[in-house]
Amino acid sequence: MKPILFAAAAACALKAERKEIKVEVDMSEQIKASINGPLLEQAVVNLLDNAIKYSSSHTVVTIGATAYEQEVRISVHDQGPGIPPEYLPRLFERFYRIDKARSRELGGAGLG
Repeated sequence: MKPILFAAAAACALKAERKEIKVEVDMSEQIKASINGPLLEQAVVNLLDNAIKYSSSHTVVTIGATAYEQEVRISVHDQGPGIPPEYLPRLFERFYRIDKARSRELGGAGLG
């Protein structure tokens, strides 16, 4: 699983470099899971792309993986403004934008 997270970081390296954002991968070598590698990489790239897009320059974005019994939790932590709680229920709606003007400016369409 660790190579997949590093591949996602590599896919976003140029965008992160342009904003002088450091991308770190934080996970134990012992974490193992049966996964669909290409789909997991695609999901992490999407989250990482948004984290870089909405973070200020000179910050750190961390991709993490933690084992919980029979599950693995993947996380992407950034230094961005966050999402106000009232918008969280609509977060995964296709093409939903929280701040329409700002999202257009950054070229985004929600989480993807």
